Amino acid sequence: MPPSGNLLASFKALIAYFNNAYNTKTYNGFQQYLYPTNHLIIQKVDDPGQFVPGDPAAIITYLTNDEANTGYFPQFNDGGSPNAVVSGNVGNVTPTAGTNGLYYDTYADFAIKKVILVQYAFRFIKYNGNWLLHTALLTPL
Repeated sequence: MPPSGNLLASFKALIAYFNNAYNTKTYNGFQQYLYPTNHLIIQKVDDPGQFVPGDPAAIITYLTNDEANTGYFPQFNDGGSPNAVVSGNVGNVTPTAGTNGLYYDTYADFAIKKVILVQYAFRFIKYNGNWLLHTALLTPL
């Protein structure tokens, strides 16, 4: 499912596509969910306090080199009831989806249920009528 004008639907599709990289062995199609800017920020869960910044191509390069090519394929569970809050922000709308969720550092961890409880906040920005991810913050609890 491609990104859409519905925040929760875009969030769910983004997570499903991220998790499905284990099956497709690639993150290339994930780029369609990323806001086209040089200022994307993805927080590393396994290295708290470290981030992967850059444009969508840089994020995909990171996911390819550090996840797909190593066979890790992390998995994320949104906790079943994410909050989708749309709030005003200087000149545009900045929604967030977040609450507590479950993060598995590798697909192997998912298979054996070795989980990291996280609190997450994903910031989306509307672009060409669709909600696209700008910032993903996942903090281990």
